[in-house]
Amino acid sequence: MLRRSLKSSIGSGDRDDLERRMSRQLDEVEMTNLVTWGYPYVLGRFRFHMTLTDRVPEDRRAAMRARLEEMFEPYLSEDYHIDTLLLFVQEHRGADFVVRSQFALKIGAALKSAV
Repeated sequence: MLRRSLKSSIGSGDRDDLERRMSRQLDEVEMTNLVTWGYPYVLGRFRFHMTLTDRVPEDRRAAMRARLEEMFEPYLSEDYHIDTLLLFVQEHRGADFVVRSQFALKIGAALKSAV
C-alpha cells in the first residue's frame, strides 16, 4: 500500500529511480526514509560516499583501487584546509552534476586526514 501510494505521488521522471530503489530489500526505517526524504539512506542510515563512475566491473575493482590509492596517497598524510563547500545536484540520472549552492566555511578550519 505504501509503495503504491508513493509511486502515484511522484513525477514520471523520478519513477525509474524510485522503482530501482524499491526493488532493493529496504527495512521499515529505510522505506520510511524513502517516502519522507526521497532516499532510503539518510539520518542514521547515511554513509558518506562519492559516486564518481558507473558500477566498476568486479574484475577491474582491485586494479582501480590500487591505482586510486597510488594517486591519492601523497595527500592522505597532509593537513588540509577547506574554506568552501559546494552542493551539487543531478537533475536526473545520467545528467551532469551542477553547482546548486556554495557555502563559505570558517577561515582557518583545518582538517587532519583520518587515514
